[in-house]
Amino acid sequence: MLPRTRGGLEHRSVSINLIGEKVWSSVIDGTREVQFKFLPLQLLLINLRNRLNAGETSLPECIDELKVFYGKFSRLPMAEEDFNKVANREEPRVNRLLDPQETARRIKAGQCLMLAGEEGLLASLPSGNWIGGTIPYFMAPEGGCLCQDKIFVIELPAGFDISIHRYTVSKLPGIYQDAAENTVSFVILPADSAAHTEFALHAPTYAGFALHPLAGWIAGVDLAMLGKLAPKVFCGGPEPLADDAVVMRMKLPSDRMAQIRIVNLFQAGDGDTICFPSSGFSATTALINGKERNFADYLQQNQADVRLPLMANYCGAPVNVSFKSLDSQNGRVEFYAPVVSGVEYKLASPLADYVAAFEASHQELSTEHVVFSCNCILNYLHSKLEGRRTSGLVGPVTFGEIAFQLLNQTLVYVEILKVARPKEASPDTTLELLAAHEELQASDQRFRTLCESAPIGIFLTDTVGRLLYENLRCRKISGISNGPGAGNDWMANIHPHDLPGTMTAVKECEREGMDLDREFRFVGPENQIRWVRARTAALQSETGRITGRIGTVEDISENKQAEMELERINVELIRASREAGVAEVANGVLHNVKNIVNSVNTSASVIADQLRNSKTASLTRVASLFREHANDIGAFITEDPKGKLLPDYLEKLAEFFEAERVSVLAELRHFEEYLRHMKEVVTTQQNASIMGGTTERVRPVDLMEDSLRIVAASLARHAIQVVREYDDNLPEIIVGKHMVLQILVNFIRNAKHACQAAERTDRKLVLQVANSGGFIRFAVKDNGVGIPPENFSRLFQHGFTTKKDGHGFGLHSATLAVKQLGGDIRAHSDGVGKGATFALALPLSPMGGKSTTS
Repeated sequence: MLPRTRGGLEHRSVSINLIGEKVWSSVIDGTREVQFKFLPLQLLLINLRNRLNAGETSLPECIDELKVFYGKFSRLPMAEEDFNKVANREEPRVNRLLDPQETARRIKAGQCLMLAGEEGLLASLPSGNWIGGTIPYFMAPEGGCLCQDKIFVIELPAGFDISIHRYTVSKLPGIYQDAAENTVSFVILPADSAAHTEFALHAPTYAGFALHPLAGWIAGVDLAMLGKLAPKVFCGGPEPLADDAVVMRMKLPSDRMAQIRIVNLFQAGDGDTICFPSSGFSATTALINGKERNFADYLQQNQADVRLPLMANYCGAPVNVSFKSLDSQNGRVEFYAPVVSGVEYKLASPLADYVAAFEASHQELSTEHVVFSCNCILNYLHSKLEGRRTSGLVGPVTFGEIAFQLLNQTLVYVEILKVARPKEASPDTTLELLAAHEELQASDQRFRTLCESAPIGIFLTDTVGRLLYENLRCRKISGISNGPGAGNDWMANIHPHDLPGTMTAVKECEREGMDLDREFRFVGPENQIRWVRARTAALQSETGRITGRIGTVEDISENKQAEMELERINVELIRASREAGVAEVANGVLHNVKNIVNSVNTSASVIADQLRNSKTASLTRVASLFREHANDIGAFITEDPKGKLLPDYLEKLAEFFEAERVSVLAELRHFEEYLRHMKEVVTTQQNASIMGGTTERVRPVDLMEDSLRIVAASLARHAIQVVREYDDNLPEIIVGKHMVLQILVNFIRNAKHACQAAERTDRKLVLQVANSGGFIRFAVKDNGVGIPPENFSRLFQHGFTTKKDGHGFGLHSATLAVKQLGGDIRAHSDGVGKGATFALALPLSPMGGKSTTS
C-alpha cells in the first residue's frame, strides 16, 4: 500500500501490535475521547458500549470484535486514519482542568497522565500510571487562573512504552543515563526540597546530560500558604512525597523524536556586568564591572526592579535567574535558581506586556505537536496573566521550569515530531555498533570507578568555570558534602581570607590559559577548616581551543598542621636561643671583664708596692730638721755637717720622687686603659648581640701589641718569653677593634696558662701577624701542654674548658664574634706536651658595621 500524506505528515497503516488491550478498552468505554470519521466504526463502538453496559458481552469479547473489524477495514484510507487515532499516534486531546472524579476515571482506564493540583485532590486519586505535583495556578485554554477544586490533566499518547520512576536524592545523578535511547522524560520535583537543590546545582554534571530529553517543573503551593504547606509530588499513588523526584518516561518509535523548546521574552539590559565569586542559590558579594560589592547594597542603591531576572547568554540561549528575596540587614540575596560562578549576568530590561510580546514573537507557533508545557509563577504574577492566554500553550504555572536543567521566568514546552526513520544497519554493522556501545559503556564505567575510588579529588569544569563533574573524594575534601549539591558551590566555602586571592588566580589562569596550582582553606558546615591544594590544567580541542579544565584537589591539612607545628617549634627555638644568647653575652662579658680585672689588679698591686716603698718618711725627717733650725737655717746648711748634706740629699730625693711619679702615672695610664677596655668589652658584647657594633681603621700590629700590653705584666711575672714575628708593610684593616682585642687577649692568656701548666723553664710565646691571601692572620703559638686530639671537636663549644676555675666562654664567644667580622679561627696542636697555635684570620675588606674613621 502506497503511503498517503496529510498536513505534511506521512501516514502508514498501524500494526495491530501497537494497539494494546488497555487502548481498545479505553476506546470502548469512552474514557479515550476520539472523534472517528469511519461510519461503521462509529456504529460498532456504540453497539459494543450498549451491549457491555447491559452485560450481554464481556470486555475481552468486545476487543476481539474490534480486532476482527480492524483486520477487515484497515486498508481503507478513512479507517486507517481512525485506527491511527486509536493507536494515539496524533497529539493528545486532554490538556485541561478536569474534576477529580473524571481524572480518577481516566486513571482507572489506564491512561498515562501528568497531573497538577492541590495536595488534597491528588491524594484522593487511585493508583495508576500517573505522576503529579502540587500547584493551584494554571494556564488553561481559557487563560491564567487560580483553581483549587480541579486538577490539570496532561495525557501522554498511548501506544508507547510508558513507565514511571521515583528518584531519591542519591539516585538523581542517573536521571539522564537511566533513560533508554529515544526516550523523553518528564520530571516533577518539590520546591525547596533536597531533590530540588541537588538537581538545580548538579544537573549539568550528570552523565548523559543533554543527550536524553528531560522536561518538567517544580511543584509549589498557594502563595498565601507559603511557609505553612510544603510542596509535594506523587508517584502513581496517593502517597505525597516531600523530598524525592518523580519521573514519567515515554519511549518513542524510531520515526518520532522529542524536541524541548523554551520561550524567554526578556532581554538583557545595557547596565553593569555582574559576576559571582561562587555558585549557589544565594550571594552576599558580586563583582560589579570587576569590582567587589555587597550585592544587596548594590541592588538597593541602584533601585533595581527585582521582579526582573538576571540574564546570561548561554551560547545564544537567554537563561534567567530570578530574585527570591533581598535581606538588606544581613546583606544577602537569594534566588529561585542558582547563579553560576564565572558567568556574566545583566539585569533584564522591563517587559511592557507579556501576552502582547508573546504573540508578536510567536505568531507562527503551532501547538499541533505539543504534548507538555508549563510557565513560571513569576511570569504569571508580574505580567498579570490571570484570565489571559498565551496561544495554545497550556499547563501548570510552576515554581521553576525544567528544560534539561532548572530555569526561571521561562515557558517550557515539549513537541513530539515525526522524523525520517533511521537507516537500517546490516546485522554485522549492528553487532559492531552494539559491541562498540558496550565497550563505550564499560570504558565509561571504568573511568567512573577509577575516579570515584581515587585517593584525591577529581573535577571537571567548562570554559567559564561551571562544575561538570566531581568525584566523591572531591566533595569530602571540600567539607561541604553533607547537603545535596553542596559540592558545586565550592567557592562559597573558601575561607574569606583566601577567597580574593584564589578568585584572582582562577580568573588569571582562565584568561591566560595557564595551569593553576594553589593552596587555600575550605570552611566546612561546622566551621571546620581544611587546607587543600588545587591544581588544574586546560583541556584543548584538536584545533587548540580551550574546552574546559580538569583538576585535582588534595587535602593537605596534616601537612599544614605539621608546618605550623614546625614553625611554632622554630619560634620557640629562636626565643630560647635569644634567651641563651643573653646569658651567653653576659657570660662572655664576665669572662673578658675578669681577664681585664686581673690586669687592673696587677697594676693596682704595682702602684701599692711603689707607694709602700716610697721615700715619703725621709722627706718627713728633712722637714723636721728644717723646723729645728728655723732660726739659724743658713748657718745649719753651711756650717753643720748634717746641714751641708741636705742639698745633695734633697736633689737625690727629688730625682727619686720624679721617677716614682713617672712610674705611678704609667701604671695609672695602664689602669685607665684597662677600665676603658672593660667598658668597651661590655659595649662590644652588647653590640655583637645586636648588629655587630662599630668599626674603625687600625694597624694589625697595633692590635697585637695592644693585646700583649694588657697581659704583659702577667707574662713577665711568670717568666714567659715573648717573640714577635710581624710582616712589614701590612695594610690597615677596618674591624671592631675591641672585639678583636678580646679575642687576641683570650689567645695570649690561654697560651700563658698552657705554658704555666707545662712546668718548664723555657716558657715561650710566639706572636705572628702576617698577610695571607686577602686576610690578615694573627697567631699565638706556645710551647705549653698541647691539646689532646679528643678535645679538638669541642674546643669552641659553649661551656667547654680544661681549667679548674674556667667557664668555657672565651673561645666560644670569640668564635661568634669572628663570624660577624667575616673571619675565621683555627687551632692546631701536634699533641700533648707539644704546644698549640691559635690563629685568627680577618678579611682585608670589612663585612659590615659602621666605620668611625675614614
